[in-house]
Amino acid sequence: MLRVSIVAFVVALSALVPSAASAQGTIQQIEGSTSLFGVKGVSVPPIKRSEIRSLVDLGTIDTDGHEKIILNLAGQMLGVDENGGTVGVVLIPDIAPFDQAFTGFGLLPASLEITVAVNSRESPYFMASQQKFDIGFPRYRALAYNTSRSPVTISFFAYRTR
Repeated sequence: MLRVSIVAFVVALSALVPSAASAQGTIQQIEGSTSLFGVKGVSVPPIKRSEIRSLVDLGTIDTDGHEKIILNLAGQMLGVDENGGTVGVVLIPDIAPFDQAFTGFGLLPASLEITVAVNSRESPYFMASQQKFDIGFPRYRALAYNTSRSPVTISFFAYRTR
C-alpha cells in the first residue's frame, strides 16, 4: 500500500510540476541539482525492445568525470492490459562507434537498463527499484520502450555520482 501511495505521489507531482523537459520530452538537468537529470510525463506507446528504430528517444546524459549513475523509472498505464508487460529505459553509449551502430545499422549496443513489470490488474501506477551502475562512457542516450498493450506515461531520472 505504501509503494502505491509513493508511486501515486510521484506521478501526481510529475503532472503538477511541468518542466522544460516534459514539454520537450528531452532529459534536462533538474533545477537545483548539478547531478540529477530527468524527464517527466513522456508518452511511450506499445513498443517492443527489439523494435530498435521505434524506441522513444529521451535524450542524452553527460556522465564525463562521474563514476556511478543511479536510475529511477516511474509512471502510469493509460489503458487496460491485464496481461501486462515491461516498461524500460535503455542507456546506450552516445559516442562513436556505438552511436553509429544505433543510428546507421539499427543495433542496440551494450547498455545500462532499468525495467519494471506492469499490468493494470495490480495497479495502473508503477515504479522500478532504483539501480546503480558503473559508468563506462562520457555520454549516454536514453531510449524508452513498453511491451504492454497499453500506452504509458513515464518519468525517468538519472543521478550521477563521482
